[in-house]
Amino acid sequence: MTNLETIRRTRNLQQIDLASAAGVPQATISRLENGKGTTLRSAMLIARALNLPVDEVFKDVDLSDAEDTATDATTSDPSEAA
Repeated sequence: MTNLETIRRTRNLQQIDLASAAGVPQATISRLENGKGTTLRSAMLIARALNLPVDEVFKDVDLSDAEDTATDATTSDPSEAA
């Protein structure tokens, strides 16, 4: 059982409830609880919904390789568009 799942169950939350509070798909919660990764942005949203630090919620997950793909499109310089 992951730390995220332990926290969620302790708070009597269903995956869908946590997903809704965090603004992420329920599949993201499921993947995380099954040992898969996610974006740093999703991890931050989930931790915020739980009112806990990211490193506490995901202390058993390596987020060092997590990418925030949602910001990729917004970080490019629009003046470079042809």
